[in-house]
Amino acid sequence: MVQRIRKIFDNQWVIATFVISIAYFATGRVGQILAIDPGNVTLIWPPSGIALAAYLLIGKRSLPGIFLGAVVVNGHSLLVTTDITATFNSLFIIMNIGIGSSLQPILGAYLLRSF
Repeated sequence: MVQRIRKIFDNQWVIATFVISIAYFATGRVGQILAIDPGNVTLIWPPSGIALAAYLLIGKRSLPGIFLGAVVVNGHSLLVTTDITATFNSLFIIMNIGIGSSLQPILGAYLLRSF
């Protein structure tokens, strides 16, 4: 089963990127519903599992989809458009969250394989 999934997504990496980003966004919205007010803090973040599973199944080809999904879900809630400085600052934060979300499954896979 895993071999079949890898074979499908190896040939169609664009589709894989969009499937992963949509799954990340959908579970991210569920995670944001679980967030504690007043902020963006949640005890359960389902996209982490999506990202780890995608990375374990597909490998490094899953990283663009994870990054795109993280940017979209965090941009939906963190983007500030009051003035140009606030917009650039919020975009900087959103991009850094996307980078961190892309590095997270790499570390998780390493830890799973090591221990």
